[in-house]
Amino acid sequence: MATLKAPAEIEIYGPWLITESELESLHEIVEKIEDILQSVYKSDKTPKRVVVKSKKGASIEDNTILGIIKDEKIEDFNPSELLVEINKGEFKFKLEITSEDTGCFYTNHNIEDVKLSQDIRHEIRKWIRKNQPSWVHEKWASTYQLIIIFSLILTIIGTSMLDKSISRLDAYQSQLKIESHELLSSGINNDNISKAVNILLQYQTSYIPKDFSYIQDPENNISSIWLAWLICSVVILIKPRTIIGLGKKKIWAQFYKKWIYLVGAIILGVIIGLCTDFIKSLTIIT
Repeated sequence: MATLKAPAEIEIYGPWLITESELESLHEIVEKIEDILQSVYKSDKTPKRVVVKSKKGASIEDNTILGIIKDEKIEDFNPSELLVEINKGEFKFKLEITSEDTGCFYTNHNIEDVKLSQDIRHEIRKWIRKNQPSWVHEKWASTYQLIIIFSLILTIIGTSMLDKSISRLDAYQSQLKIESHELLSSGINNDNISKAVNILLQYQTSYIPKDFSYIQDPENNISSIWLAWLICSVVILIKPRTIIGLGKKKIWAQFYKKWIYLVGAIILGVIIGLCTDFIKSLTIIT
């Protein structure tokens, strides 16, 4: 009976937002993998190699990820890549996190033993499941330029085709409010009660007489729409990115964590607001 071999290579693109706590948990996973390989090659005491590199070519090397975290030199370091290599006998394991473009998490090994390969893959997958970027973050990071261009096109079309019926309704209801204030100031009596009822009915039913005319001034609406587009574009530009949260990148990892939560909360608030307005409009109609 044939045995299905687990794939040795895992490659997942980012953005990977990796804080110090995620690196500490990755350290534990790497230690387990080393123990798995050491159990096969007990006599081979070759230490694993852990390296962080910067874009300028500088590097810090240690035997463990935790050792890198604790290294005094890391405070002034600007990491862009993390590399882990384990060599035990003929077995080789490699883990690499890069921050170019959207970033990438990559592991590979040459272990033919199916059980060992599955054990290693299982350990790696446990960490990935906890820390893998969501689908939304992936699309945000990879398509932010298209989102801005598409939203710009929609904004241009939208501002050139403002719904005049809504503007007419606002203008007419403003006129009804003025008439209502005049009636209330003079007092409701038998002579004007029919007019008061007529105003109330027109306002509640969003009625607009066919012969009603007004001078449309959409400038305020257009300005508001463009301001909203500008704010949204700035938010989209501050996209998630792969960050190895050590040294000088530590504060940026914390910032992006909070930023993503903030943007999510704002979007949720906007959706709730739109749903609330929609429900209110249905209530008025019924």
